[in-house]
Amino acid sequence: MKGYGKYSWDGVNGPEVIIRIMNFGNFDEVKEILRTFGKEKLKELFLDNIHRFHGKERNFWKIVLEVSDIELERAIAKNLRESIEIRNFP
Repeated sequence: MKGYGKYSWDGVNGPEVIIRIMNFGNFDEVKEILRTFGKEKLKELFLDNIHRFHGKERNFWKIVLEVSDIELERAIAKNLRESIEIRNFP
């Protein structure tokens, strides 16, 4: 992933960098990954890593990638980090 070194601060490459761009990228970077990887690849990455997206980012990508509520619910149920609530003990 040339030109995205600022998202590889710890030396990682591949899908991790794409997820970081999806969460922290500017408009031009987001357009570039959409053009490069396509909606289907990004949708798969989004659903497999749903625990990495919260609030505005999750809603943004849900709309852009045309993820249905059912697909989102299935991804959340399948993801251990999203499907288990940690109880707050006082």
